Amino acid sequence: MSHSTSSSNHYCALLKLCCQNRNLTNAKKLHSHIIKSIPYPETFLLNNFISSYANLGSITYARRVFDQMPHPNLYSWNTILSAYSKLGCVREMEYMFYAMPRRDGVSWNSLISGYAACGSIYQSVKAYNLMLSEGSFNLNRITFSTLLILASKRGCVQLGRQIHGHVLKFGFMSYVFVGSPLVDMYSKMGLISCARQAFDELPEKNVVMYNTLITGLMRCGRLEDSKRLFLDMRKRDSISWTSMITGFTRNGLDRDAIDFFREMTLENLQMDQYTFGSVLTACGGVMALQEGKQIYSELEKLNYKMIKEGYVPDMNSVLHDVEDSEKIKMLNHHSEKLAIAFGLLFIPPGLPIRIVKNLRVCGDCHNATKYISKVTQREILVRDTARFHLFKDGMCSCGDFW
Repeated sequence: MSHSTSSSNHYCALLKLCCQNRNLTNAKKLHSHIIKSIPYPETFLLNNFISSYANLGSITYARRVFDQMPHPNLYSWNTILSAYSKLGCVREMEYMFYAMPRRDGVSWNSLISGYAACGSIYQSVKAYNLMLSEGSFNLNRITFSTLLILASKRGCVQLGRQIHGHVLKFGFMSYVFVGSPLVDMYSKMGLISCARQAFDELPEKNVVMYNTLITGLMRCGRLEDSKRLFLDMRKRDSISWTSMITGFTRNGLDRDAIDFFREMTLENLQMDQYTFGSVLTACGGVMALQEGKQIYSELEKLNYKMIKEGYVPDMNSVLHDVEDSEKIKMLNHHSEKLAIAFGLLFIPPGLPIRIVKNLRVCGDCHNATKYISKVTQREILVRDTARFHLFKDGMCSCGDFW
């Protein structure tokens, strides 16, 4: 390895850190240093700057690097093209695409994706047909996935059927990245028989494809078909179970949803907010059913035990301008606490309680969960957008830093 390449790899590693920390300022400083210290930076290093600037939201700097490159390669062109596509800059995207000295499948997919992101079926199909005219060798799974998702969002059955035919013709049915959105598209359009046919055409079926059809069948009220398909699965994940539970809840079969949840707890699978949310709905969010009453009763008991151990509710976690008594009530009904109470009631003793959140854990819930782990002597694993939290004996693995 040459000294130049070694230096470039070092700078790329530093640049990666800038992106991970979302630090545009440091990326610019690093770029400035390279300009001063390296007369002729390697192309792959400059490509990394184009990609990094684009990822950090500075398309202006990304374009500046590209324009100053003496010999941009295909990757350089594709990187700046993809950036314009993702940002919805259609005019700039078109300019770069048609200015390219040569194109590959990535180039075409960026163009199609850019049009699809703007919801333009006409332009997307036009670009797709132009792509075909240059030869099917440019086609890949991203091409078909993008168009199938577009057809689904816009409710365009004609486009969906056309792409389905091409998927079969060019041999892409074996890709989960294609098969799953194909089944999903038909089910969202209410064409459940077509969804089932597409599913049956798949040469190999994995858990993702099964989950997609189960969700579609449930959406169309085909509960018995969903059950049969679920039982046919050799391997099930948490999404499989959650799809069934959510489907039962939406179709008014609350008892079935609760029974499935109880079976799910025996599988020791990780449950997320959608699982708990659906079961809580089934239990009756206003305590209409016995299970709902049990959950809120369990929360009251937990709250009493935590306060005895020294827990003090964090009123600052409630942003509404209400009385303190109302704030305490709102804190007690945070989704994480409801999920933990549910887990304590229905997950067998000795097994950890696993929860997934799509938001960062609030300060009050984090503090409360530490106390809950102490008073119940249960391990509680929470994954939020920041990290994993393992609560045990009144302590958290994050050291209260997250």
